[in-house]
Amino acid sequence: MERDRRRSRLVLAATALSVAGCLVLCVAGIWLMTALVIVDRDTYDAVRIGQSEAEVRDLLPDADVAVAEVVGGRDVPGAVCVDYHASILDRHDTDADLGQTLYRFCFRDGVLVDKQIFQEQPS
Repeated sequence: MERDRRRSRLVLAATALSVAGCLVLCVAGIWLMTALVIVDRDTYDAVRIGQSEAEVRDLLPDADVAVAEVVGGRDVPGAVCVDYHASILDRHDTDADLGQTLYRFCFRDGVLVDKQIFQEQPS
């Protein structure tokens, strides 16, 4: 009987560790999905200059989680621009000195006036 009790405790402990490990992986996955907000090349290509800002923003991740204070790209006078990391499959940044590939979308008066692909300049 003592052997069965030890075996039962071992099975219970292994089950508890497995459930805890699954929960940790799920939480990590959710965190990564929200922390690494990206735009893929298909979305970038689908957006057209002259499209309404509302239509474009419906295709993009939430602007509150966009990349902040990026060095690179060209300025668009009078426009509000939002930058997003490119999908891992779309990146051309094999050399760490080049920085990451970013997609920039610039809006003025409720219309998309410019979109860019550029490499973030390391600071």
